[in-house]
Amino acid sequence: LPREGLLSFFYDSEQGVWGFDPAERGAWRVLCTGAEATVTRRATPDEVPDDARYGAVRLVPTVEVSHTGFESDEFEALGMSDDEQLAYVEATEDVDSLAHRMLGYPDTIQGDMRFECQLVSHGLYAGDTSAYEGPRASELKSGSAEWQLLLQVDSDPDAQMMWGDGGRLYFWMSEDAIRGRDWESAWMILQCY
Repeated sequence: LPREGLLSFFYDSEQGVWGFDPAERGAWRVLCTGAEATVTRRATPDEVPDDARYGAVRLVPTVEVSHTGFESDEFEALGMSDDEQLAYVEATEDVDSLAHRMLGYPDTIQGDMRFECQLVSHGLYAGDTSAYEGPRASELKSGSAEWQLLLQVDSDPDAQMMWGDGGRLYFWMSEDAIRGRDWESAWMILQCY
C-alpha cells in the first residue's frame, strides 16, 4: 500500500448495488490522494439522506492473524477430515464481533468472493449461477487467487453504518493492481445475513 497520502473509499449511500453486476461499476470508488495534496474536511451535502450520514469513529490499527474461510479454495486444498474442518471453523469463526479490516482474509458472510470479483470484473453477471457454470468460468477461475482484500467495512452502530441487514462491504483488488496503484480497478461486494 502507499506509504504516504490518504486512501479513501466511497460507496452508493442508497446501497442499491451489491457488486455482482458488471454494470454496477461506478457505484463505489477508491481514491488515493498524494501526501502533497491539500485535503480539507467538507460538510455533507444537504441532499444526502439522514440514513447515509455516518458518524466518525476512532479506529486503532492493530496487527492480527486472519484465517481463510471454510468456503475458500485454500481451505479445500488442506484436505482436512470432517472433524478437523469442524474444529477449524469453531476455532476461527467469530460472527458476533465487529470487524473492520484492511488486507488479510475477510470475515465472509456468504462465502469466498474472489471468484465473483474475477467473473464480474471480466464482464460476467454473477447474480445467478450462469457465470459460474458458463464457458468462461474455467478459464477465469485461476485468476481468482490474485484478488486481495483491500478493506472490509462492517456494519457499525457507533458509526451509524448498516450494510443491508447487518452486513459488510468488501473492497477487493488484484495483487497486480495494488502494486500498480490502479485504484480504478477496485471491486466492491456487499454481503449480509
